[in-house]
This record gives sequence, C-alpha cells and structure tokens, in this order.
Amino acid sequence: MSTTTSLLALWKEARTRFSNQLSQLNEDDLKRKLPPIQIALDF
Repeated sequence: MSTTTSLLALWKEARTRFSNQLSQLNEDDLKRKLPPIQIALDF
C-alpha cells in the first residue's frame, strides 16, 4: 500500500467518524472548553 493510499484511507475514516458525531451535537456541547494547561518544552 502506498503512502498516498494509506493517508487517503485514514482521511476517509476520520471524515466518516467526524460526520457521524455532527448529527449528535447539541448547543451545550459547543460551549464546552478544555481546561488550560501549561506546556513546557525542555531542550
């Protein structure tokens, strides 16, 4: 399987999963926020 074919298959699966979730969303879900987190980058 080529890289392009593999990525296309992954994209189609993600699009399908997202589309399936859209029908179940309601207004309260859109108001949710993730808690703030601190991201530390150490080099």
